[in-house]
Amino acid sequence: MPPLVWLAGTRAFGPYAGGGPRALVGNFFHGLAQGTLGFWLVAIGPYAIVLAARALLGFARATAAAD
Repeated sequence: MPPLVWLAGTRAFGPYAGGGPRALVGNFFHGLAQGTLGFWLVAIGPYAIVLAARALLGFARATAAAD
């Protein structure tokens, strides 16, 4: 996920102030190690979205099968 954040950020805002993509990944893991909420949301967000979508799809299928 951090490389995609870096790519989108450099396209939208210009160069990353801390260096290149390797610096961003290093800062990302440092933020995770410190327990910063924003970094954890970026790390777990895609998994949570997929999990929620699968739960909603399963609920919809169960509701349709019950009818």
